[in-house]
Amino acid sequence: MRHTNVYEERSLGIYAEDETSYDYDKPPENSITDMVRRHLLTKEGTRRHFLREQLKDQLSHDLWWIALAVFFISIIESSNYNRDPVGYSTFNILFEVISGYGCVGISTGYPGRDLSFCGVWHSLSKLILAAVALRGRHRGLPVAIDKAIMLPNESHAWAEEEDAALRREQSRVCGPASV
Repeated sequence: MRHTNVYEERSLGIYAEDETSYDYDKPPENSITDMVRRHLLTKEGTRRHFLREQLKDQLSHDLWWIALAVFFISIIESSNYNRDPVGYSTFNILFEVISGYGCVGISTGYPGRDLSFCGVWHSLSKLILAAVALRGRHRGLPVAIDKAIMLPNESHAWAEEEDAALRREQSRVCGPASV
């Protein structure tokens, strides 16, 4: 088993086998809502739900930086937008902010100038982009800054014990797992 210095909040794999309770005494119905409900309550539905929740948590944690930056930069650069709507389009601002957040360094540039697009921005817009780039660069820090990982502590220990107990119970019921 490999060990890394990244600690997850809970083991990800043991929840995929969770069974949901069904009411077998109730006769099946054939309406569309019942078919959708049955599909979402299957094992595959729980996996999708778990993945959806992970994405929602991570995006809600990261995406608001990008949205706020684009909003404030668009307000600050509105005078330039009135003068040159194509050059200062929202897409160009969004592209520059996402590139800065991901520490990619790609820019759309500005027509007629030999510099990146953010080079023609006002100073306050440049400061906002620098803050977003700094936040994007350090988004991989421990749980105090990034919720995707967690350093071990007492609450983590009980969760690991609970996960180990669930795995032991599943291996007793299903037999030894093949590797």
